[in-house]
Parts: sequence; C-alpha cells; structure tokens
Amino acid sequence: MGLSLAVEETPLRPSPTTATWLVEAVADSRKQAQLLAEMAYDAWIDDPSGARYVEYRAAQDRADALTDDLAQLVRVLRREPVGEVA
Repeated sequence: MGLSLAVEETPLRPSPTTATWLVEAVADSRKQAQLLAEMAYDAWIDDPSGARYVEYRAAQDRADALTDDLAQLVRVLRREPVGEVA
C-alpha cells in the first residue's frame, strides 16, 4: 500500500498592476527589437552583403521571438492553454 497525496496545483497569479507591467515591458522590448530589425534591413538594402543579411536575420529573429514571448505571456495571464501556435 502506498501513500497517495493529491495536490492541486494553483498557479501564482501576479496582481493586475504587475501583469500590466510585465506585458508592457515585453511589448516595449519587442518594439525595440523590431526597430533594430528594420534598421538592420535598411542597412542590408544599402549594402547587400552576406554579413549585413546575417545581421538583419538575427535582429528579425530576436523580434519574432519576442513577439512569440508576448503572445505566450498574454495567454498565460488569461489562463489560456499554452502551446504551439498554428
């Protein structure tokens, strides 16, 4: 006979003020990353070298990752299922 403990997990939820701050912080980071990606794109267009393209793609990948992070954060705060987005 084993001891069975049923533990219901209750995720911690930030206060509305903290949640708003978190969303705004990630959104601001995403906006800054997107601006850097746009600047890198413009630099690549002006100087279409392989190095400039790599810089642009890296910057755009960072902006895309922050977009995904923001979406996941909002889903978590809304208690929506988190997973792959189609």
